[in-house]
Amino acid sequence: MRVLFWGTPEFAVPLLRALAEEGHDVVGVVTQPDRPAGRGRQLRGSPVKGVALEEGSYPVLTPERPRGDEFLVRLRALAPELSVVVAYGHILRREVLELPSLGSI
Repeated sequence: MRVLFWGTPEFAVPLLRALAEEGHDVVGVVTQPDRPAGRGRQLRGSPVKGVALEEGSYPVLTPERPRGDEFLVRLRALAPELSVVVAYGHILRREVLELPSLGSI
């Protein structure tokens, strides 16, 4: 199954890994943009982004806000059949939630 994964914090990482280990095709990862962190306030990516880049095979999207026509075009190009959302950090709009469609398989 083609899965689009949405998540940001450390506790979402095991779920991302489990999807891949179970044989699902993770077609993309949507996570929060890099944010200043630590004493030096250096930009740091989310734990989910780190794993996605480590794995090397997942396109990573880091929109400031998950909306707009350009963002939807990018999501449609990934052709997900299912979205898995684990503490992403934004309320998703209806057009984003309705994007995956099992009816087109």
